[in-house]
Amino acid sequence: MLRRPQAWLLFPATIVCFVQSVLSQLSLAGFQPGQFLRTAEAAYPAVRVERTAEDHWLTKGFTISVMPEVTIIFQALPGEPRRIHSIQVIGDPASRHPLMLGMRLGMTEKEVVGILGPSKERKAYKDGDVDYVRLDWESRNYSCEFDGKGRLISFMLYGFQGFPDKPEMMPDTSELKAAIRETNLSVLEEILAPDFEIYLNGEVIKYEKAATTDLEENSRLRKAVLGPGGLKEALSLKDAEEDFQLRVAEAGEGSMHMYSVCKFPKSKLLKEIVYTYFAGRWRIYEIAFREGGNKTQVK
Repeated sequence: MLRRPQAWLLFPATIVCFVQSVLSQLSLAGFQPGQFLRTAEAAYPAVRVERTAEDHWLTKGFTISVMPEVTIIFQALPGEPRRIHSIQVIGDPASRHPLMLGMRLGMTEKEVVGILGPSKERKAYKDGDVDYVRLDWESRNYSCEFDGKGRLISFMLYGFQGFPDKPEMMPDTSELKAAIRETNLSVLEEILAPDFEIYLNGEVIKYEKAATTDLEENSRLRKAVLGPGGLKEALSLKDAEEDFQLRVAEAGEGSMHMYSVCKFPKSKLLKEIVYTYFAGRWRIYEIAFREGGNKTQVK
């Protein structure tokens, strides 16, 4: 049952539909493709499965629950062993373990399709003497599997297929300001890039565990964003005048990557917010405070 994402395998399609399915997703079990693998290792210290294939795909699996059994599996691409490329939750359908968008292990195929929309491909197969059904969606980054009784036993997110490649417009800070003003952590999770960093008082603050968990429980992160002298206060002050600029940097193999940088030339607290276009939208890559501008400790 532990397998590489099969988005590239060609299965004969038995169901082909043109009804729009749910858009590609960027979060499963609180984690995001693009987060560093160390965040999974910090959340689940006991490794259940670890292996590197001949083609250098790295797989690490961790136990979420023993009784009933539920496992979460992360995979990293060759050449990028530090970053999560795919996330798979697999386990006993009786666990009813939550996945995303209201889905749980144990759901029927009809229930899953009712949430995600009709799949493009439905493939029945055997693993030994055991029957399974796999569903894949057109230009989406998720797939799932059902056991011989038609119960959902596995759900996977892999990579960034289905996200727009180019932005339609440049970013602005209005969504960020609304999210922190209303303490809307779900929107904030969408705005932050999986590998974002905050530079404050000589410290680097970033995700330490699952994105969803960290936004709720990481006190250093919450104070840097919502606390006194943090991002919320900095953006609320009259000196937070914005000056958007473009920054281009090398991205490896001769390619270049464009960032949109919102500078705050008059702010006593905030230096700049750097946006990167990632997984179909502008997301915050870096937040830099001015040295000495914030005296509040974030520990």
